[in-house]
Amino acid sequence: MNPKRPSPRMNKQSFLKTHTVHLPMRGLRHKRVVVVASEFNGVLSEALTRSAVQTLLEHGMARRNVQVLWVPGAFELPVMAARVLFAKSRPDALIALGALIRGQTAQYRVIAQAVFEGLIRVSVDTLTPVSCGVIVAETQAQAKARALKQPGNRGIEAAVAALRMIGAFEAFGPVRGSKRKKVIARTVLLDPFVRFKARRAGGIDTGTGFAGKDETA
Repeated sequence: MNPKRPSPRMNKQSFLKTHTVHLPMRGLRHKRVVVVASEFNGVLSEALTRSAVQTLLEHGMARRNVQVLWVPGAFELPVMAARVLFAKSRPDALIALGALIRGQTAQYRVIAQAVFEGLIRVSVDTLTPVSCGVIVAETQAQAKARALKQPGNRGIEAAVAALRMIGAFEAFGPVRGSKRKKVIARTVLLDPFVRFKARRAGGIDTGTGFAGKDETA
């Protein structure tokens, strides 16, 4: 007698229940996270940064292991991320924060695309989680709703995503050093723009003070 075969039909709840992987967020006290924030729209960036850092601390991270770096604008986020993650002592995750708001032209869309593509590339090339909390909004009201209010605060969401990715990486064990070195070497050698900009970024003042400008693209 043939054993009873499972039904090929499976409802959505059953599928999610059997295929969802819950990623742990434990042992975070000894992990390091760098937050890179844009000075443009300073009030919003400050709020995003404050929310992200608070979320990291609430989940057990040590304050000394959370570093905040400021760059002039959102366009500089990818190269600062590259500068941080190509360093010998790279953090376990990086969070990029900022706000791009529509002005009289569509320049903000061009910048947003460049920022998102740059952050994705840096994350993949360095095999390090990069969480993007950059707001792209049509109006100031939309941006404030995502920076100054809850739920929907992009700073909190980006911090949680970074922590979840740290847990995901832990679940799969350490990355082979040789493989990571090959990926980084290939990126640096084949992309002189990234290499040049990353070197130049070393001269950026990475203190916590900033002008706090409110600008739209």
